[in-house]
Amino acid sequence: MSVNSENGDDARLERRAFLTRGGLVAGGAALGAALTMGPAGAQVTGVQFTYFPIPPTRVYDSRNDVFGPLQVGDELTLSTNLHTVDPAPIAITVNLTVTLTRQKGWIACFPANATFGGTSSINWFGDFQDLANNAFVEIPNDAAPATDGKVKFVGGGLPGAEAHIIIDLIGASAPIDYGSAAVADAVATYRTPWAAA
Repeated sequence: MSVNSENGDDARLERRAFLTRGGLVAGGAALGAALTMGPAGAQVTGVQFTYFPIPPTRVYDSRNDVFGPLQVGDELTLSTNLHTVDPAPIAITVNLTVTLTRQKGWIACFPANATFGGTSSINWFGDFQDLANNAFVEIPNDAAPATDGKVKFVGGGLPGAEAHIIIDLIGASAPIDYGSAAVADAVATYRTPWAAA
């Protein structure tokens, strides 16, 4: 799959084009073909990405980490190492849970190679709540060691807001034919704990 651009950042544009054209289909259906950008506009190439479910796997729990709860203004970067597996997913679905909340706040989840865009992934509205939400997030793979395979979490809200976060991996999008043996291999490989970067 390739994207031709005058800016030279082909791989990043290719991933962004795929992730922003929409259409996540449940049950392992193909998400769509990759786009090639040219003078005539976007054209479809032959590479298919498939979304496939992963049995829920706990990959991070801040209650077991020295970092502790995410507080207002905190930024936590976690290394997934998913950029090193074959095939590497371009995006994953996680169940993001907050627990032991304080005050009113929010947490945003986004790729480490991006800046915070102002949209939260989960919100809470009081003390001692347990809430969960799904997040679909890109896995950076731009040959940049500082960001490859890393996901960021930012905390915000009223002064004093904080929450522990629990992350369960529940799905991935990768260049795999759904139903092939490669899906089972990928699922087994993707189910590894994350660590603070």
